[in-house]
Amino acid sequence: MRRRALLAALAVQAALALGTGGGASVARADTPAQASAQAKAIQSQIDQVDQQLSQDSAQMRRLAAQLQALDQQLSDAQQKIDAIQAQIDADQQRDDQLKAQLDDIARVSYERHGVWLPEILQSGSLTQLWNNLATSRIVTNQEQTLRLQVEEVERQDTAAKNKMAAALAALDDERQQAATLEAVAQMQVESLQANRQVLSAQEIAALKSVIYQPVPGGTFTPDTDLRVVPKVDVKALDAFFTHTAFAGLASDFVTSGQQHHVNPLYLVAHAIEESAFGASDLAVYKHNLFGMGANDRNPYGDAMTFHSFAAAIEYQAKFVAENYLDPSGKFYHGPTLRGMNVDYASDPNWADKIARIYHTLPNGNDQIPTS
Repeated sequence: MRRRALLAALAVQAALALGTGGGASVARADTPAQASAQAKAIQSQIDQVDQQLSQDSAQMRRLAAQLQALDQQLSDAQQKIDAIQAQIDADQQRDDQLKAQLDDIARVSYERHGVWLPEILQSGSLTQLWNNLATSRIVTNQEQTLRLQVEEVERQDTAAKNKMAAALAALDDERQQAATLEAVAQMQVESLQANRQVLSAQEIAALKSVIYQPVPGGTFTPDTDLRVVPKVDVKALDAFFTHTAFAGLASDFVTSGQQHHVNPLYLVAHAIEESAFGASDLAVYKHNLFGMGANDRNPYGDAMTFHSFAAAIEYQAKFVAENYLDPSGKFYHGPTLRGMNVDYASDPNWADKIARIYHTLPNGNDQIPTS
């Protein structure tokens, strides 16, 4: 849809340039050379549109592959959890049988020898194993053996339950990660389907003169003050990054955000939006998580190169703090995503997209401090 709309607009420009319009007010090229130059310029714009659509399509294919891989991981994790639950059920059944045996030993001991074994009774219930035991010594030996067996079963049961709890926690992290990728993919689809709004020079100038004041408190929005640093659970964020190129980077996001007074979760959401968890070409080959230096004409060639993801995160936090969030900054239009959107991104919906990703992150729906 976007390509047809842009091509239609370019066709109109071509018609005007070549003098094929029907009204007296239509602007025509004065000479064939001017008409030819205008036609070449239009063709160049068409080529740029085709190149951008090709890049968007490649990004969509990468996101689809990531979502498919995550679906498989979720399926594998669920199978592991089912197997662990089956083992827990089997261990519980065995535990009940052993305790039933201990109960029977206690009864036999009392009936034959007048020896009551309260320690055994405290261990649980018992059934028919030792009906023919002849001496209390044998009973005592068998009691000790069964008690050790019960303890081992209980140890195995506890270990299995701990393993299941860890698997459930990992599954929750993968589900949350999948939700984030689905949000990114949906936004890519919306971008491909939407027609880019073309603003006049006067509209652009008016937009750049606006200062967007932050709205304090509440959950995160495009109007939240990005200089306010909320509490972030580093362990939860690291778990959220499992199986992605961001694994182990939670402390880098948090430390850089705290050092430069930039919300760390904004940095995470922005990095995900730009690099799809570090899977983009800029991230893989240049460690560039935020598209720094990339432009519409030559995005990969002009993009900056960093020696590590940590270096890219540190640079971004400092760059945004100094240029977008500081009232004396070159691109300051208010310390919010909406203020950043004026100069940072040509997409007018960029601020809303970052906020949508933010809400899929651990702590992403917590209340933002007022200062």
